[in-house]
Amino acid sequence: MQYQRAMQVYVGARRLAESTGQWGHVAAINANLSSLYMQTGEMSAAMESAEAAIRGLKRAHAERYHAQLLIQLGRLQFRRGEKEEGMRSYRSGIEEAAGWGDWVTQARGWDHLGWELLLERDLAGAEGALVEAFRLRRLHKGEDLQLSYPKLGLLRLAQGDPRSAEVLMNLALETSRQGTSLMPLWSVYYHRGGLRMAQGRLGEAWADYGAALDLARKWKLEVLPVEAARNSAAVGLEELTAAFVETGNRLYRRGRRAEVARETFAAAEESRAWSLRALLDEPGELQQRLPPSYWETLDQLQASEVALLQGAGEEEGRRARRLRARLTEMEAEAGVRAQARGAESSRRREAAEVQARLKPDEALLSFHLAEPESSVWMVTREGLWLERLGSGKRLREDGERFQEAVERDALQAEAAGEALYAELCGKLRPEVLGKRHWILALDEPLFGIPWAALVCERRGAGRVYLAERHVVRMVPSAVEVGTPASPKRTDGFVGIGDPVYNRAD
Repeated sequence: MQYQRAMQVYVGARRLAESTGQWGHVAAINANLSSLYMQTGEMSAAMESAEAAIRGLKRAHAERYHAQLLIQLGRLQFRRGEKEEGMRSYRSGIEEAAGWGDWVTQARGWDHLGWELLLERDLAGAEGALVEAFRLRRLHKGEDLQLSYPKLGLLRLAQGDPRSAEVLMNLALETSRQGTSLMPLWSVYYHRGGLRMAQGRLGEAWADYGAALDLARKWKLEVLPVEAARNSAAVGLEELTAAFVETGNRLYRRGRRAEVARETFAAAEESRAWSLRALLDEPGELQQRLPPSYWETLDQLQASEVALLQGAGEEEGRRARRLRARLTEMEAEAGVRAQARGAESSRRREAAEVQARLKPDEALLSFHLAEPESSVWMVTREGLWLERLGSGKRLREDGERFQEAVERDALQAEAAGEALYAELCGKLRPEVLGKRHWILALDEPLFGIPWAALVCERRGAGRVYLAERHVVRMVPSAVEVGTPASPKRTDGFVGIGDPVYNRAD
C-alpha cells in the first residue's frame, strides 16, 4: 500500500519499456496503473490506463491476458455507474478466462462482480457470484481463498445472518494477520465493527473501529499527491472516523468515561485537519516542480474540453481522458519528489495538548453533526466535556433558515436565532458560558450561520446577542488552536470597505 512509491516505479518502468519496445510489459504496467488509480479514486485515469492496456495487448500479441483487463474494465464501468456495460465486460472476461483454463482469473472476476452487486444491493446476484468465486478457490485449494471471507461476511450480514457474518469476519482477520490477505487489514476491522454495531455490542464495535483507524493512519499518508486521489481518501477516512466517533460518543453516554470523550474528540479533529490538508497541500511547491510539458498538456486538455462542449465526438472524449491521465501522472511524480509540508497541520493532537494551548479566558467548542443525534465537545484549560445535540439534519435546516432570515432582515430572525441558540448552546456548561472568547471548530453545514446574531436571552422587550457576550472566531480544526500568529507587519496599510449597508451587516 505504498501508493506514492508504486506510482513512481510504474511510471518509470513504463517509460523504460516503451523506449525498448517491450510492449507486453507496457500493457502490464498500464493494467497495474489502472488498479492503482482506481484504489485512490482517480477513475478517469484508471479508465484510460485500462483502455491503453487493452490496446497494448494486441500490439504485444498477448491476448491471454485480455480476460484480466476485461474484468478490470468491468470494475471501472460499475464504479462509473455503467452497470450494463460492466456486466458485459465481467461476463466476457470470465468466459475468456474459462476458455484459457485460468481458474484464478475466473474466481477473481466472480469475486469482483459479486462485490459490485452487493454494493448495488442485488443480494441474489451477489450470492451467486461470491459463492462461485469461493467454490473455485476451494476446489483448486487456491492461496487467495481468504479473499472471499470478508465479502461473504458482508453478504450474510446484509441477508440478516449476523452469526455466519461474524464467523466469516473472524476468519478474514485471522488470515489478514498472517499476512496472506490482499485486503487492507483496517478495512476488515471496519466491517466487523459495523457488524458488532448492528448487534448493539458498542464496546467491541468501538474497539474494532479504533483498530481500523490506527491502521488507516499509515495508509492515508501513502495516498498519491493528486487532488482527486487525496479527496477520495479523505472521504473514506471521514466515514471511518465518523463511525469511531459516533460509536464512542454513544458509549460515553452509557458510562461517562472521560477517556472515551477525549479519544473521540482527538479523532474528529484529526479528520478535520486531514480534510483541510487534502485540499490545500503544498500547491505552490508542487507547481514549481511540474515540468514545462505539464502546462502544454493542460492547454491541450482545456482545448479538448472546449471541443467536447461544442459537440465533438467520441474520439475527442478519448483524447481528453488520455490527457487527464497524463496530467495525473505528472502531478503524482512531482508530488512524490516533493517533501511533505504541513505535517503539523494534519497530525493527531491529543485533548490535553489542546487544553494546554488554550488561554484562561478561552473555550473551544467542537461540533460533530450526525444522525440520529449530534455532539459537541467543550474544552477549556480546566476540563473537557461532551454533550449530545439534536439531529444533524434538523440543525442544518434550522441553521439555513436562520441565515436566510438574517440576510433578508425578516421579522422572524430573532425568534429563529433564539431557537437555534437553544439547540446549539443550550447544554453548554457554566465553565464554558463564563469564557469571554469562544473558538468554534465546525462541521460544514454550520459555517454559514451568523453566530454573532444568535440570541442568548431576552430581557423584557430587548434581547442579548451572542456578540455581546463572547468574542467568536472559527478554526478549521482544533489543531490550529494556539499556533503562533504570523509576524505583524508595520510597513503598510490595508483598507477594506463594504458599500452595502443593512441590518444584516
